[in-house]
Amino acid sequence: MSKHYFFIRSYFALLIITLCISFIYAQSDTNVEKGLSDAKSLEKYAIPISSINPIDDDFSDLKPLVKKIGKAKVVVLGEATHSEGSTSAAKSRMVRFLHKEMGFDVLAWESGLFQTLAMNSALRDADIPLKRAKYNLMLGGWANEKQTNNLFEYIRASWKTDRPLEMSGFDAGKPHASARFFKKFFEDLGKRNSLLSINEEDWKRIKSLQSRGYGFISNKKVAEDVRVSERQVLETLTKIIKTNHDKLLKTFSKKELKLADRFIYDSLVSEELRHILKTKGGEAWNIARDKFMADTFLWSMKNLYPNRKIIIWAATAHLIRNGDSIENIKNEGWYKTSHHMGHKIYPELGKDLYTIAFTSYEGESGEVFPKDSKISSQVKKLKSPPENSFEAIAHKLNNPYLFVNLRSVNDKHWLRGKFISVALGKLENKASWSNIIDAFFFIDKAKPVEYMPN
Repeated sequence: MSKHYFFIRSYFALLIITLCISFIYAQSDTNVEKGLSDAKSLEKYAIPISSINPIDDDFSDLKPLVKKIGKAKVVVLGEATHSEGSTSAAKSRMVRFLHKEMGFDVLAWESGLFQTLAMNSALRDADIPLKRAKYNLMLGGWANEKQTNNLFEYIRASWKTDRPLEMSGFDAGKPHASARFFKKFFEDLGKRNSLLSINEEDWKRIKSLQSRGYGFISNKKVAEDVRVSERQVLETLTKIIKTNHDKLLKTFSKKELKLADRFIYDSLVSEELRHILKTKGGEAWNIARDKFMADTFLWSMKNLYPNRKIIIWAATAHLIRNGDSIENIKNEGWYKTSHHMGHKIYPELGKDLYTIAFTSYEGESGEVFPKDSKISSQVKKLKSPPENSFEAIAHKLNNPYLFVNLRSVNDKHWLRGKFISVALGKLENKASWSNIIDAFFFIDKAKPVEYMPN
């Protein structure tokens, strides 16, 4: 046997061994299910966060996030559910950080656009108590959480500076601020130009329509001909604005007319969404709602906040992209569509959209009401996520809070592959999460929402 032949055999044997080792290494770095990844491989990308105290203004622990978020113009602070107070606290601190350190000056809530504009007016008026000003956002919810109260104090104080933090929203209208603001807004327009004045009979029809769209009365029975007549009042008002646009510009600014037209559209769609929920069910309602939210957000960016940096406060589920790639472990069917707001605005924004999913490993969720409340507190212990989940692996790092930027992860790392997370509704979903969101904000032990005293 020649030396040349022996050399060739040795070379190919060595090559095969090298390929096998590379394959095994690649598998160990990407396959979570087989337990071949561990906390050490996560540690390289995990930034420890020292505090989620809403009033902690020492942002040294958050400074590394400046580079991770980069030049993104829209940052999403997404929550797994609406019942984890620790998440609200962490998000409140993040809002202050993004406003103070990164130049974000619009906070867009999963709430109605026009009720948040009403909240802006109330926050600017020192004679209006903060609690009443907050209730323009919604009754209860984030507006009444102990964990967000300091944030609203901060927002009110910001209006006394040269960099106020402006409120906005993108959801369908909520009770009852939008209806009140609508009436005040159009009464003012009508006084300035009779073309936009509304008579008493038409006001009654508008109020009836908004009681379904902006109110609690989602199951109110109304004859179809009555519903059509109520909608025609607002549709006619839209035609008046469009037909007389140039004439109206002698009285109103372009922005005022855009707001008037959008306000009418908001009322009509809010009523339509309640009608869809009643007649077609929750799935159809969710699809229509996310479409409206995406449309409203992009309209606001273009018409109200051009060249501004915006923070979104919402459930993570609304802002995911590529939802149809998600595999639900228990076949519960949630989130597996591409109808989400995030999927619809991503083509427009691309890398300018940075979505952070707040998630937790253990603890409690629910709502704790004050002693003087007629509503009973409801708190439950969180079920531990699977051992091969992101949350279980992050838990092993023994740090109460972590930030993991998925954009900077090595392509061969398991964080780029498919793995389980409970970041959406605490359900066990498997996905390539770097195609769904941009970062995880991990909270090891969750606490429930606590509400302010009545």
